[in-house]
Amino acid sequence: MRDEAGSTSKLVHSREREGIWLRHKICQTMHCAGNLLELSRRAKLPTMISPIKVLLVDDEWLLCWSLERHLVRLGIEVTTASAGDEAMRLFEASSYDWLITDLKLPAKDGFELITAAKTLRPTIRTVLMTAYGSASVEDRARKLGAIYVTKPFDLDAIARLLQPADQAQW
Repeated sequence: MRDEAGSTSKLVHSREREGIWLRHKICQTMHCAGNLLELSRRAKLPTMISPIKVLLVDDEWLLCWSLERHLVRLGIEVTTASAGDEAMRLFEASSYDWLITDLKLPAKDGFELITAAKTLRPTIRTVLMTAYGSASVEDRARKLGAIYVTKPFDLDAIARLLQPADQAQW
């Protein structure tokens, strides 16, 4: 009887070790892929994967930090700003694929920021985040061509919005 229980215990222990080993290998692979992408950027080498560039604007530092951290883990280049005027300076100085902005910001609100960004670069894709959602705010965001998201939101949902159609799911 002990032998049966012992072999079952060994099997469970073996499967746990395999799971830990597999998670370790996946993390190593993802870490190496991120390092290769970073090294190729630093060396200015062409890469097969062109990273998505996002300008993230929110005056709530914790939300900004957590969303930035999540997107960077997925290989997305993120630049952050905490006010509308700061965001416009960054937007004018660099090229971005996406603008993700809060509605209520110091200096310029999200609507003003989206309007100015679309004037400078009509192809920019935009996301408007707000905790003060209403039908009129949603309607105005959609008229500006922005994706409307209410807070709180799932970080993975934002990441899926940014994903190019031709790339595999994150």
